[in-house]
Amino acid sequence: MSKYCLAKLLLVGCLLIAFSSKAQLPVCNIIYGKTYSMTAQDSIYNYNPGLPVSSTNPVANTIKIPDGTYGLTVSPVLGSSVTTLTFYSIDSASHNYIYYNSSTSAWVNTGHSTGSVPAVNIAAGGGYIYSLVGATGDVYKYDGTGSGTLLTTVSGFTGAAGAAPYDLLADCEGNWYVFNQSGTSPFFRQYSSSGTLVKSWVYYNPLGLTVSAGAGFAIFGDKLFTDDRVSDGIASYQLGFDTLTLLSITSVGKKLNDDLGSCAGAILTKPEILITESANNVCLGSSVTFTSKTLGGGSSPTYKWFVNGISAGSTGDSYTYVPANGDKVSCIMTSSSPCAVVPDDTSNIVTMIVVTTVPAPGVVSPVNYCLSSTAAPLTASGTSLKWYTAATGGTGSTTAPTPSTAIAGSTTYYVTQSLSSCESIRVPIVVNVNPGDTPAKVITPVNYCLGGTATALTATGTALKWFTTASGGTGTSTAPIPSTTTVGSTTYYVTQTLSGCESYRVGLTVIVNPLPAAPAVISPVNYCQSATAAALTASGTTLKWYTAATGGTGSSTAPVPATGTVAVLNYYVSQTNVLGCESPRANIVVNVTTTPAAPAALNPVELCLGVPATALTAIGSSLKWYTVATGGTGSTTAPTPSTATLGSTNHYVSQTCPLTSVEGPRTTIAVNVNPLPLIAIGSTGTTGLYICRSSTLTLKANAPTAIAWQWDKAPTPIAGATTDSLIVALAGNIGVTVTDAKGCKARQQVLVRQDSTSASILSPVAASICQEGSVLLTASPGFILHKFQWMKDGLLILPSTPTINLRNVNTTGNYQVRVTNLVGCIDTTNICVVTYYPTPLKPTIINADPVLEVPNIYRYYQWFKNNKFIVGANAHTYTMTSIGKYHVKVTDENGCLNYSDTVNLTNTTGIQKAGIGGQIKIYPNPASNQVHIEAPFKVNVRVMDVVGRIVFNEKAVNTVELSNFADGTYLFCLTDENDKLITVEKITKSSNSQ
Repeated sequence: MSKYCLAKLLLVGCLLIAFSSKAQLPVCNIIYGKTYSMTAQDSIYNYNPGLPVSSTNPVANTIKIPDGTYGLTVSPVLGSSVTTLTFYSIDSASHNYIYYNSSTSAWVNTGHSTGSVPAVNIAAGGGYIYSLVGATGDVYKYDGTGSGTLLTTVSGFTGAAGAAPYDLLADCEGNWYVFNQSGTSPFFRQYSSSGTLVKSWVYYNPLGLTVSAGAGFAIFGDKLFTDDRVSDGIASYQLGFDTLTLLSITSVGKKLNDDLGSCAGAILTKPEILITESANNVCLGSSVTFTSKTLGGGSSPTYKWFVNGISAGSTGDSYTYVPANGDKVSCIMTSSSPCAVVPDDTSNIVTMIVVTTVPAPGVVSPVNYCLSSTAAPLTASGTSLKWYTAATGGTGSTTAPTPSTAIAGSTTYYVTQSLSSCESIRVPIVVNVNPGDTPAKVITPVNYCLGGTATALTATGTALKWFTTASGGTGTSTAPIPSTTTVGSTTYYVTQTLSGCESYRVGLTVIVNPLPAAPAVISPVNYCQSATAAALTASGTTLKWYTAATGGTGSSTAPVPATGTVAVLNYYVSQTNVLGCESPRANIVVNVTTTPAAPAALNPVELCLGVPATALTAIGSSLKWYTVATGGTGSTTAPTPSTATLGSTNHYVSQTCPLTSVEGPRTTIAVNVNPLPLIAIGSTGTTGLYICRSSTLTLKANAPTAIAWQWDKAPTPIAGATTDSLIVALAGNIGVTVTDAKGCKARQQVLVRQDSTSASILSPVAASICQEGSVLLTASPGFILHKFQWMKDGLLILPSTPTINLRNVNTTGNYQVRVTNLVGCIDTTNICVVTYYPTPLKPTIINADPVLEVPNIYRYYQWFKNNKFIVGANAHTYTMTSIGKYHVKVTDENGCLNYSDTVNLTNTTGIQKAGIGGQIKIYPNPASNQVHIEAPFKVNVRVMDVVGRIVFNEKAVNTVELSNFADGTYLFCLTDENDKLITVEKITKSSNSQ
């Protein structure tokens, strides 16, 4: 959120707070308006522009303004120590300032005149009151100590009082603002307390609204408000940096149609700064000055300039420096105004464009002239050209120079162009003055060998011309290619032309030399296959070796023949004389004959312990078998390895070339005798090889080295049973054959039996207990060596007691037992559901001396005196015969117990309660929606469900609503006003009851 938006939010918040206040003295957050009347001007209205117009906005202030007054503003009492804000106005009769005294609730005439001419507008701020004479534009200044003095005259008024809307207002610094909406050039201006014009705003009315203002305006933050007599409304303006824009007109009734007033504190100055540059798009190295334009900066604002976000160290209202291309310049202005809503404002950012390079002009260089020829002024393509005689320094001329050709040699001139007043770098133009007698440079003689490939002749020079004679003839620009078909010498001639000047001819001799003879060689050269060969040799000078009779590139290094493959190889060699002429090539033939290779054989050979082996094999001719790597005598019969002992043995074999009887190297064959794989068959899920009832048995072949399995039901293989596990459903002999990575096999067989033990049963299958009771559960058969895992609601009961098949349980739940028999088969019993009956309702003893009574709702009763049971006292009543401590134990129809509290009887003269329950009627029973109670006195009713939860409990009732009760049985307990039990009744709630 910007700081200006924040200022507006703070202002609206203050407006809302002030408007809700009951205070009638002015505050700085309300617009105060006078009501125009033909007969009187006696009303002040409070208006909050931040709230919608309503019956309470505007609202009348309790302070009335005297008849015959001009203007309205808010200020402390000037010339006194009173800081409380009050209203100021101008008395039209005396032309004096008047104010409202809150202590006496009366208006006070200061006796201080506004000036020589009656003023009709008034404003307060900065310790002053300013008044405006609308007919002349005169502004008076009043400090509370004497009459107002003429400060300045504002231009732009029509000269007739009331001819147009106008008013003035001041801020807390004493700056004052004047607004004139009349004529064709409305204006809004700010003046200092000394009367100097500070700022003017441009007035805009984009919607074309018509405003016929009275004589009042007020500023709140960035909004300006004026009264409008025609529409009985308030006109709203947006106050910008340089503009004042009319936004809307809001009707408020005939309440604010004469004048508006507010205090200086309502003008929340928003510091603003705008910077502009003296130039942009400047040349590199140019200086630029930035100036600031501010609003709300106070009397002495401070500045801080930044370049690319880094402080430039300048604190003035302007800043000058030499920018670089792309520099971003900004400034932060800190306001000194006490009215500023925020202290700082950051300016706009100016991005500098600096022309760092200007393209150089186009030139043609070098420019060539012949000695003493006529020269023309130099030329270049570009704008605003400047000519120089040096690469740096000096003063450029706009006139192109004309070179001198009087002396042979080179001279360099320089030229620039300028774009946007920026000058490019200097471009050189070289002017060559050629003497005309400088010949081309040649290298002679040129030697060729007979039959060699010749190239076009070359010379160093410009615009060469070639001739076949020393003089005469016509030259050609195409260099001749000499012929090398005949031994001998030929002379050619060449000239060069510089700037149109041709030199004399220079001779170039071409010599064709004879070839030397081919070098002497020894051929053929013979090698055995894979033998170590030596570099070839020949007799000659500067030998070159080739692999072809013609073509290719010769090597000065003699080749070493390759003997790895049987072949006939041809090599060629030449010699070269001192002139570089190469002789014909001599041929050397190299024959490489066969040496037998080592025979191919499977290695190693993997055998299994005790499994008969076959004779070893190899691929080759005339094989010989050995027991050692070298030496020994070979056998033509292949050996058959022994498999009687574990281990590894090496055998060796070679082959012999049939034509030469040369024996090749030996091949090693390692023979490994490997152990048979170890195997054991076990089962998963049981402790033995038994198929449990209604289940299967998973056999597991444990063979650490196995890579393949085949199960069989002896002796027949089982199709598809080729993993290390087998699921068996029928008893019998089951075997498995495993194969390891060496191909060795082993077989193991087991006998699988069927488990014939009886199923396990948990009894009883269901049981119910009282909350204080228990039930014994039995898992059968209860063999001693069986294991029993007791479970409740699907979870194991811990700690586990695996040898016990009996369990006494006293909590509800679903019980099961997981039984493991002697062969490891696991059987889970049926579920026994254990539930419990709720504890019966605790009986309450009614003392109807000498009769003790409890509700007759239980199955069995046993009375006790002094904690000893009374023989034969088994009814719901008991007639006492002596004093003591009595209680009763009751049993319901489920056999569950409860006890009453003990009643201590110290005499036998108590109040008779016998028969009181008979006077109570509870009906209907069963009931569907309501139960009615008739009694000779008020009764309290408590209703409980069968588990003892209280579902209804109220005093002095005669009807119980059952519509929200679930169907079932409920106990109605009735007590008197002292909460003594009278009776307990069972009531059945049934939705089907009539």
